[in-house]
Amino acid sequence: MLAQPQARQALEDVAAAGRQERVAVLCFEADEDHCHRQVLIEEVQRRLGAGTDHRPQRQDSCR
Repeated sequence: MLAQPQARQALEDVAAAGRQERVAVLCFEADEDHCHRQVLIEEVQRRLGAGTDHRPQRQDSCR
């Protein structure tokens, strides 16, 4: 999934924004089991070498 050129560029765009300001990653999946938000957040964290603001998530976070 993250190997696609468009995905790599999008991740770099999110990381670049994260260097300048706080970034929120949203999910529009109807089924929470298909949400890839955490995968994206972890990759952006790796690129930034930083942590994130872990706030409690609602049970229906992907709806």
